[in-house]
Parts: sequence; C-alpha cells; structure tokens
Amino acid sequence: SKEEFAEIIPRFKAFAVQAGLAIVSVDPRLESLDATPGYLSVDTVVRGSFFALREFLFMLARLPYFEGIEAMSIRQVGAGENEKQIDLKVLLIAT
Repeated sequence: SKEEFAEIIPRFKAFAVQAGLAIVSVDPRLESLDATPGYLSVDTVVRGSFFALREFLFMLARLPYFEGIEAMSIRQVGAGENEKQIDLKVLLIAT
C-alpha cells in the first residue's frame, strides 16, 4: 500500500542500524513499476560485515511485501574484514 511504501526508506535504514550496518543509500526506483507492474525495485547500499548483512536480509525477508533480492554485489572498501560495501537490488510487491 502507499502507506507501506512511504515507510520503505525509514524502515530499511532502521533495519540496517539494528543489524549493525551503515546505510549509504536507499533509492526506491519508481520507474521500475512501469517495467515490472506489481513490483517495486529498491536500490540499497550498505556497509559492514557479512554477519550484519545476514541479519539485515533476515529483517527484509520478514516484510509482508518482500519478494526477493534481484541482484547483489559485494566489494572490499577498507583494510578490515568487516569493511565491505554491499549493493542490493531489493524487489518488493506493490499492491
């Protein structure tokens, strides 16, 4: 619903913080509704560890409108083991 989609950015940011990730960006791609009717793609970039990413993904998966992860890329951004940048393309059901 529109109310749920209004909460996407703050909810994703809260999930990232709870999981121990730094949020870089959350960008709902409204044009994706035209390309794939019924679905909204959300480009999300976070930084942190694999463990924190796992927790974040579990939180996202519990959303009633979560459909899946379309794409994910991970790259090292610092010297530490936990210094990874994760780019996600999250697919949500648009009702």
